Amino acid sequence: MAVRDQWVIEPDTYGETRIGGIKAYCNFDFLVPLDGRVHIIDWKAGKQDERKYGRQLLAYATGAAGIYGVGPEQIEAVVAYVLPRYTEQRLNLDDADIAGFTETVRRETQEMRALCSDVENNLPEAKEEFPMTEYRGLCGYCVFRELCGR
Repeated sequence: MAVRDQWVIEPDTYGETRIGGIKAYCNFDFLVPLDGRVHIIDWKAGKQDERKYGRQLLAYATGAAGIYGVGPEQIEAVVAYVLPRYTEQRLNLDDADIAGFTETVRRETQEMRALCSDVENNLPEAKEEFPMTEYRGLCGYCVFRELCGR
């Protein structure tokens, strides 16, 4: 039986959770435990991108596994494309997927922390510690270009 206070439907919060003990954000569109399973639906209105949205769905499934204490066999995860016509992309999960994503979060977090002068306060190393790319074609797309003055 579903308990409505366990449902997550487009929350007002940022969806803070823990993956492998590390703070992560999973902003679920729709997540509901029902009959011993956890159902996740992520709505999309636009171009299908199986790789991108599959990874996002894996993040949501990993977060949900931790929140509800369930294994991957108890998770139904779907990307629902509503436009131009309704189609679904289902995620087939196993323990290796959850473990692999958890390890990715751990490794990438460690890499980001290595670029901080103060991890606790999330302060980056000095600007000079970050080498600029030699390929200036990327500069027009970079959201940090104001920092380097290019």
